[in-house]
Formats: sequence, structure tokens, C-alpha cells
Amino acid sequence: MKKFFSSSLIWIASIVSILLVQFVGSLVLLAVPPSAAMAVQYIVMALVQVANVLIVVTTRRKLNFVSPYMPKRPSFITAVKSVALGALTFVGMYLVSQYVFVFLVYIGVRASYLDISGWYVVLAVLTTVILAPIGEEAVFRCSLTYGFNFGKTYVAVILSALAFALMHMSPMQTFYQFALGIVLGILIVRTQNDVYPIIAHATSNLLVIVLSFIPLPAIPLCNPLTVIIAVLVLALCAMLVLIIMKSIPKREECVTVEIVKESNSERSLAIFACVLGAVICLVFWISSFF
Repeated sequence: MKKFFSSSLIWIASIVSILLVQFVGSLVLLAVPPSAAMAVQYIVMALVQVANVLIVVTTRRKLNFVSPYMPKRPSFITAVKSVALGALTFVGMYLVSQYVFVFLVYIGVRASYLDISGWYVVLAVLTTVILAPIGEEAVFRCSLTYGFNFGKTYVAVILSALAFALMHMSPMQTFYQFALGIVLGILIVRTQNDVYPIIAHATSNLLVIVLSFIPLPAIPLCNPLTVIIAVLVLALCAMLVLIIMKSIPKREECVTVEIVKESNSERSLAIFACVLGAVICLVFWISSFF
């Protein structure tokens, strides 16, 4: 098994599939009435995640890429802790993300929203709470965090979190998605089980939907007290995340397939695929500013 080569192919294939599905979706949007536009967007999101799973499964079969982080039977207690980790990440980043959002709008970044009113809430739950955690964790935690690990685990966690944040191609989401990616990366390295990051990811996304139905008062972001509260909440949640993470038993990595070192040409191709995927994401990310 050539883990870096295989994981880099998964990364670039995921980016290409996103672009293809979105391109087809944009063509469909031209042919459907405006009332159906939001449903098409949800279908596009769902197809992207189905493609992610198919890419990982195909790579496993064709290249014998077997990650030790593959889903396994979960522990109930660790699953509950994963829910807590997802919730704490969301709460800790909420106020900070508001400042990031306001700043980006101020400098001209376009904000986009998904309609989750009425029956759209069903599509929102299906795509963001069920399919997205499964598809994205299969690519970024189960595959990339393992494939990018060459002895320095923290580097692999950071790289996979950065790839995860860039993949969304939206400055509005980058800061939060990177923080979430760090938490999920540490969680999968510690548990060796992709089920737990899926649970934490789903919890975080579910809270976004739930919060949209709660009438909250306007947040006085210009008030210095709000800044202090945002920092304190972030610090408190980060501390709780560390405490919970350390309470989760650490499992040793168990590799069932022999790891083969890539040839120079394969390594060069893998690096090219990684850089190309990052550049594509950055181009679309930067285009949001114009």
C-alpha cells in the first residue's frame, strides 16, 4: 500500500468531482424554475458526498489503500464524548466566527445562505448532518490524515484540516472549518476510528440548523465586553475540548496492509496532485472576494 500516493489521488479526485458536480448543477439551474433552485443546490451537495465515498471505496479496491482509521464498532461513552467535542467546537467558535463574518462582508466577500425553512429542513439534515460528515470524514480524516502522516502526526492533522477548510472554497467557512478540522483530526488519531469524527462533525452541523430556528437577539459586536466574552468562551471551550480529548483512551495504530514506499515519480505525482488541488481551491476561494 502506497499511502501518500493513494491519499493524494483521493484529494485531487474529490476536488475534481466537486467541480464537475457543481458544473452540472449550474447547467441544471439554468433549466429549472427559480422555485426549484434551492432543491437543486441540496441535490448537488448530496451528490458531492456520494462521490467522496465512492472515491475512497474505489481507491481502497484498486490501490489496496486500507486506512487504520476505517469505521469500527464505536464505544457508547466515546460516542457521547464525540458529541460533546462537536458541540464545544461550535459554541467556542460561534462568537469569533461572527467577527470573521462581519469583517469579510465589510471587505466585500459575498455571503451565501441555504434555505432551511419548511420542507428544506429535511434536505438540510440529510445533506449536512448525515451525508456531509460521512463523505468528508472518509476523505479528510480517514484518508488524508493517515496518508499525510510521515511520523509527525500534528503535521498530518494540520494539513488535513487545511485541506478540509480549503475544500469548502468559502472564506466565510474557512476559519471555523479549519478549527473543526483540527479537533476532528486529533480525535481520529486518538481513537483510530472514523465513526467518532463523523459523530462530532454531524453534531456541529446539526447545531447550525437548530440555531437557525432559535430567535436570538442582535449581538453587539462593537461592545468591548462582547470581545472579552468571545475570547473567554473560546478559551473555556478549548480547555474542555482538551480535557475530554485526554479522557478518551488512545489506541495504537494497527496497520493490516504492508506500506510500500513510493517511487520518485509516484511521489512527484502525489505532490503535484496535492498542490494542484490546493491551487484550485485557492482560486475559487479568492474569487469570492470579487
